Amino acid sequence: MRQDTEARTIADEVRCTECDTPARGPATSWRAYLTGGFDGEPVEVVVYCPACALRELGPAPAQLS
Repeated sequence: MRQDTEARTIADEVRCTECDTPARGPATSWRAYLTGGFDGEPVEVVVYCPACALRELGPAPAQLS
């Protein structure tokens, strides 16, 4: 059974979930994750600036070596 989904644009700029800093130019070192989608929760995208991503999530997988 196919579930219908709706894509919505909420903002026209990328902002950090933690500190609310907007991305300036390309957000190449920023990290984004999908959350939710279980038990009827909506799927959301959370975005972290490089400083908050390191503090909250640790090094990016490419930085582990």
